[in-house]
Amino acid sequence: MSLTRSTRVLKCALFLVLVAASGCVRLPELGNLSYLAPRERRGSILANINPSQPQLSLNELQLKGSHNSYHRAPRFALSRTWRYSHAPLEVQLASQGVRQLELDVRFADGELRVNHLPMVDGRSNCSQLNDCLGRIKRWSRAHPAHLPVFVFIEVKEDLAPSNLAGKLDAIDFAITRVFTRDMLMLPEDVAGTSPSLREAIIQNGWPSVDDARGRIAFVMFGPMRHKRAYSKGRPRLDGRVMFVAERDTHRPHTSVVFYDDPQHMREQISAAVKQRFLVRTRADANLHRNVVRRDAALSSGANFISTDYVDPRHNWLELSGTVAARCNPLSASRDCSALALSEDSRPALAEAAPQVTPSSSTTYADTANTPPLSDSATSATP
Repeated sequence: MSLTRSTRVLKCALFLVLVAASGCVRLPELGNLSYLAPRERRGSILANINPSQPQLSLNELQLKGSHNSYHRAPRFALSRTWRYSHAPLEVQLASQGVRQLELDVRFADGELRVNHLPMVDGRSNCSQLNDCLGRIKRWSRAHPAHLPVFVFIEVKEDLAPSNLAGKLDAIDFAITRVFTRDMLMLPEDVAGTSPSLREAIIQNGWPSVDDARGRIAFVMFGPMRHKRAYSKGRPRLDGRVMFVAERDTHRPHTSVVFYDDPQHMREQISAAVKQRFLVRTRADANLHRNVVRRDAALSSGANFISTDYVDPRHNWLELSGTVAARCNPLSASRDCSALALSEDSRPALAEAAPQVTPSSSTTYADTANTPPLSDSATSATP
């Protein structure tokens, strides 16, 4: 290599470093997802799962989710609502039955960071998005028959800005640098030939459970301005990696909705479930456990029940024993059964990852600081 060419390469490298450091990272054009690796063969392990069972749709399931899945309690919590710690993501997936995760994302120092509130509540099991995604991928590859995992990506704005305005493609790009095309369930896969995602969902519903096994689906939620920028002019979300969680079921790109209060928003949840949207709600909030709220969430028909208490030792939100999902009480057909939802071709839930012994100072969900239940009942509805 000539000296002139070496100098030119060095200058280009230096320029890229300076651009990255400034946070002004130039991203690839993501228009038609051509940057993704081609879909690989799914393999016989998925083709032969429960071949005698009826094909169930994803909207017939109810899954357990963790709120702020990455969170670790701060050493000195300024608020009692921050006094909880989750197990690492792969442990939640392997031994706690979680199939819906939630990551809060900000853009800082040229990186996508995962944390709650910088400085005051910033501890995380995986502080960089790439690390979080890598953990999910490794677990998924090791368990290819798993029920689909939905990862909610919240673009955070409170206390510190997300710095993601105009850079939302960075999240798509980060996801596709980790996951190959065959591991993802994309909006355009669900839209099919329909002119909008909403129309596809209402007319055809979601893909079958077996078609979605081994897949990861990403869902954006957070400030309205980011969701509008991400979905603008894309009723099918073509060229996008993430679905968009909405409260308005009439937007053309709507396929996932969220109603966090299952007691006061029961009618909205029921109406959305009957239209075959996937719905997320919360069994508890601010570390306050209320049996009435939890049971309302379970019976509401919401597909994702999010909680701060995912560890089975809390005996709070166990859906159906060793199966990582249960038949949805509102939308499941008579053909739905624990056998149809089985992940038996992977290790049993209790054996899929080593049990992590909590430290004496902080346990998962921080049981030492857990407030008492507001009702005498403690066990979840089976």
